[in-house]
Amino acid sequence: MLFNSFAYFIFLPFVVLFYFSLQPRYRNTFLLGASFFFYMYWRWEYIFLILFENGINYYASRKIGYSTNNKTKIKWLLFALITNLGLLFFFKYYNFVLFSLTPLAQIVNPDFQPFVLNILLPVGISFHTFTTLSYTIDVYRQKHQVENSFTKFSLYVTFFPLLLAGPI
Repeated sequence: MLFNSFAYFIFLPFVVLFYFSLQPRYRNTFLLGASFFFYMYWRWEYIFLILFENGINYYASRKIGYSTNNKTKIKWLLFALITNLGLLFFFKYYNFVLFSLTPLAQIVNPDFQPFVLNILLPVGISFHTFTTLSYTIDVYRQKHQVENSFTKFSLYVTFFPLLLAGPI
């Protein structure tokens, strides 16, 4: 769903009106559901990617934040970095690198045919990845306290108005 689409014109007033009609304790959960719906509107399968990244960073940041052992903190930070940047590379740069290296591979093996992935880039994948990583890195640097609520953490990194806007 794009910000300038008719669907968003319907979606936003519904979210705002429903948000203010809820009791305050349910508002974050509702906003998280609305953010997930916003993300799934374009391609529903990618919600699993968002949930996976959220889960990895939530778990890693908790392990980092509650650990007193510096080696354990570094281990979990590296795990989060490798996982997140690996996913970003896969979705954003796999085909690019594959096509760039194909001529070299065909010099060695003229019959080489690359395995091209016909996947669409998930909307806001870079912004979401770097937002979740920045939180985890901030917890590691002790600039941010560990969030104990998965709902609040997920809302922080997937709030729908920020998803497509991204860092400017």
